[in-house]
Amino acid sequence: MIAKDNQPFQIVEDEGFQHFVKTAIPLYKVPDRKSITRLMEEKYELLSMVMKSKLSAVDAITLTSDVWTDTLNTRSYLGMTAHFISENKLQSVMLGVTPLEERHTADYLSEWLLNTCTQWRIATEKVVAVVTDNGANILKAVTDSFGKHKHIGCFAHTLNLVASKVIDEEPMVHALCEKVKALVTFFKQSVAAADELRKYTNKRLIQSVSTRWNSTYFMLDRFVEISESVSAVLLKFPKSPAMLSASELQLARETIQILKPVENASREACGQTYVTASRVIPLVNFLKNKIDTLETNLTTSGGIKLRMLLLANFEKRFGNVEYITLYAISTILDPRFKKLYFNNPLAYSSAAKDYKRNEIDF
Repeated sequence: MIAKDNQPFQIVEDEGFQHFVKTAIPLYKVPDRKSITRLMEEKYELLSMVMKSKLSAVDAITLTSDVWTDTLNTRSYLGMTAHFISENKLQSVMLGVTPLEERHTADYLSEWLLNTCTQWRIATEKVVAVVTDNGANILKAVTDSFGKHKHIGCFAHTLNLVASKVIDEEPMVHALCEKVKALVTFFKQSVAAADELRKYTNKRLIQSVSTRWNSTYFMLDRFVEISESVSAVLLKFPKSPAMLSASELQLARETIQILKPVENASREACGQTYVTASRVIPLVNFLKNKIDTLETNLTTSGGIKLRMLLLANFEKRFGNVEYITLYAISTILDPRFKKLYFNNPLAYSSAAKDYKRNEIDF
């Protein structure tokens, strides 16, 4: 229970928990915190041995790795997860998260990646791909450790960069988001305004977070959805921020319309129970076509410019996606897609040749 629910070890000493156990199982003596720590370590050793045995038995493994920073303690960590097929199922296991004690150089990250593989009995030749963000240091670390053809830039991460960039680059959309954010902040900080809003609707406003672009999308979507209720409440608070004008609300609707396909694709690319590499090329081409068809529905200058920026950034980031070998071969091997979503016949032909070159019967 403690492991599955990520509970602190000291839960066994909490009065409420002890009362619950005494009521449910009167004869059971709850272990103290030190005993729980010892039992947890023993269980970890046992399960890690089982997982090491399983990892050493599989033929192909994909790794995902990321550096992230705890903003409260300003400390960086590096994590690695392994993904593999076992018992006809896609399985994943977190191999470790470690604090980074030195500068995040490619050599330092490479050493950690290789040491983790050694610790978990993962032969480097079994690693078919390593997925990370597009940072130069982690890219070089993967190239040095596993070979230059095994790195894949995280599609969802790149997609998020595109969305964040276009929101910041289009002045009218950026100003709109800041205005909505100020209104949401007002309701978050004013108990009276929040109470009044609850009289009109049970739905709450959503605040955006700087590190997640889709929180901006959800903020705009919810704001537009309950904008009439928000407007009615603001009229009762003379010192509140100004409500959006009719033209600004229209821009908000068009922004949501433009970004919705990107949010859907981002969610599709973050699946944990199914493989996603074969979906990248179909998703990219679907998004381009979808955004193209929005042209006739846009009326505001901000919406029109946002769409053009999005298309330009898509071309910059994903213009050569069909030539990324691992993505292309994955798509070809997926019986749902094969060559159906390739716009460039040469890219398909090149991927097919690469596949045959590995002496696999295509």
